[in-house]
Amino acid sequence: MTNEKIGQRIKQIRCAKGLSQEELARRVDLSRTAITKIESGSQDVRFLELEK
Repeated sequence: MTNEKIGQRIKQIRCAKGLSQEELARRVDLSRTAITKIESGSQDVRFLELEK
């Protein structure tokens, strides 16, 4: 699965749960900027981050 597809899926799940990027970032201990980059596919997602 590509970074772009992973990012799209993360965004889809986040939105379905009614979470903002800020709230998701807080819950997984990442910055909001990192969430933005992950969702856009411009940042690699490590397996350990996906587990959070």
